[in-house]
Amino acid sequence: SLLRDVICRGSALRLLRLHTVTTDSLLLLLCSSCPHLLLLDISFSRGVTDTGVETVCGKGGLPRSIRSIQVEGTSITSTSILLLLEHLPRLEELESSLMEDFLYSMQHFLSSSTATSSSLSPSSSSLSMFQHTVQDRRISKP
Repeated sequence: SLLRDVICRGSALRLLRLHTVTTDSLLLLLCSSCPHLLLLDISFSRGVTDTGVETVCGKGGLPRSIRSIQVEGTSITSTSILLLLEHLPRLEELESSLMEDFLYSMQHFLSSSTATSSSLSPSSSSLSMFQHTVQDRRISKP
């Protein structure tokens, strides 16, 4: 498709806005073709799911240089929010209505854990434990 051809030629792109048209497979192509992205706006792309975010974060394909990502209106859950926060060390802005739910769940998780107040800063291991808690909660829902 024309969009795929354009993305494949976007190796110098720093800002990319693809409202409504991004899918998991297009996200993977985008990550491998545009390694210098600083801003990625894939908002209202219902074809972007947790599976796609997990794939690009797991393969290291999502450019770690990204400072801003908009995922409002996609099909992702708080699991993907966690993955993005863990994978993007330079992230300054994450736009999603899921942030409120994610922060509430994280607060609940940390307050119910047996951690002492000196270790309440969310480390990678505590974020990973939180991710499993969120996934377990989703699986156990009727």
